[in-house]
Amino acid sequence: MKDRFNTIWGAIFTGLFVLIMLPLPCFVNESYIPGPFGVPNYIYGWLAVGVTTVILILIWTRMALKRPEYHEFDEKEDK
Repeated sequence: MKDRFNTIWGAIFTGLFVLIMLPLPCFVNESYIPGPFGVPNYIYGWLAVGVTTVILILIWTRMALKRPEYHEFDEKEDK
């Protein structure tokens, strides 16, 4: 493992991708199955995955910006 940070986050986002690719009933329905307020159940599944993805991206961004490679600046361009 060269870089544990990228390996872990790559596995997290790959797992999320694989989850949405599975034909689970919370992501795809062949027929109308009403949920709360008459909204189809798969809409709630996609909203949950979307919110989870945005939260994970925000967490990844905060962790990535604390890493030293994002604080290396090219001083040759400043001169």
